[in-house]
Amino acid sequence: MRTEDALLVIVGLLAAVTVLFLTLGMWLYLKNQRIKNNSVDHVLGKVVGYSANQSRAPIVEYEVNGRKYKSTLRYSAVITTSSTFNPVKSEIKGDLLATKLRIRNNSVMSVNTIMQESFPIGSRMNVYYNPDKPKESFVERFAPSYVGMIFMGVAVIPIVSVVLIIVLS
Repeated sequence: MRTEDALLVIVGLLAAVTVLFLTLGMWLYLKNQRIKNNSVDHVLGKVVGYSANQSRAPIVEYEVNGRKYKSTLRYSAVITTSSTFNPVKSEIKGDLLATKLRIRNNSVMSVNTIMQESFPIGSRMNVYYNPDKPKESFVERFAPSYVGMIFMGVAVIPIVSVVLIIVLS
């Protein structure tokens, strides 16, 4: 294979990766914005469980037009700090309804029952949903997701690579 052909293949692959990451990033970003902007109707939901991730956020069941849906209290970021000097029972630094959750754990043994104590099974929480697509919703307050923007930012790397390859060849 000639050097020019190899260069063309590399540029083509980098361009494909760029398009893929930009497309995925835009789709995730626009979906996030759609949920934020279109979730204008409100209903009270009931806590029916807790997520399996480290936040243990409440899962809330709500009903729209006779159909039941579930949504989880989401966070933009969950920051966990561990130390052997922290208490065994996990603690929250700040507000539970802030978009960033800060948890302090004991690094040897830790019990995280904060959400269960704050939002027990059966307790009521506000759910805001899109009246046209009731499955699109958020609990209590909107927490932006930065995943789409991260994908779009990563898409810049292949673009810069292509430019560098073209300039340096």
